[in-house]
Amino acid sequence: LLLPVYVPTALLSLTEGLLLPTLPLFALTFEVTFAIAALVLAASAIGTLVADVPAGMLIGRLGLKPTMMLGAALVTGSTLLLALAGSVPELVILRLIAGVGTAMWGISRHAFITDSIPIAQRGRAISVFGGINRIGVFGGPAVGGLIGSTLGLQASFIVAGVLGVFALLISWRYVRDT
Repeated sequence: LLLPVYVPTALLSLTEGLLLPTLPLFALTFEVTFAIAALVLAASAIGTLVADVPAGMLIGRLGLKPTMMLGAALVTGSTLLLALAGSVPELVILRLIAGVGTAMWGISRHAFITDSIPIAQRGRAISVFGGINRIGVFGGPAVGGLIGSTLGLQASFIVAGVLGVFALLISWRYVRDT
């Protein structure tokens, strides 16, 4: 599971963590209220919430690997486009799209673990998966803050997008459709 699940998961969770300190600050450059900046940050979670059930259905139609790849591509592409966003509505839309991609990515990852791991080892595998997600979200803000303060807020979006590209490529190479 190291290459097909854990490494890409670490990269994409770090991607999300990188944005936590920089995205709201970037939204504030559009001279909006703190509430609107918070909405920009929450839009990804809203997208995930809305897309979780459809993402599960999509796995049944497209297959596990295509759903995973599409989800990672949505997260990666929308994150890279944040660097070019010129308005708060664009930020919200891009984060909603990232949330949809996160739902597809997450549900397909869980399905992959379920299909790939014997029942007796699933709990441990899912625990490690969850821990890796938390580490990325825990460590990402420090890295994102450092990048944002030294290279600019938009640089964190580009770095996050590049990490997403690596996650997508590793998954494409090592995930087999079950």
